[in-house]
Amino acid sequence: MSHNLLEQLAQSAVPPVPERFDEQLHERLNKTLLWTHLADFFVHGFVYAIGHFARAVAGLIVMTLSGRFEEGRRRPPSAP
Repeated sequence: MSHNLLEQLAQSAVPPVPERFDEQLHERLNKTLLWTHLADFFVHGFVYAIGHFARAVAGLIVMTLSGRFEEGRRRPPSAP
């Protein structure tokens, strides 16, 4: 018996690939991708949407309490 690892691997028997190997691989991969996409949506997209919604609610509260509605950002006064 040789001491070279590659020669030992060349002499060992390799079992056949299972019949449903591709199907099982795709099922596991699709589940993993689904969960990572959902996690990405909730971490990034949902937080972004909540931030924009909070600005709208804050504007509603300011308008309700003050009676003023400010459109957009304030513009600097124009020069005469």
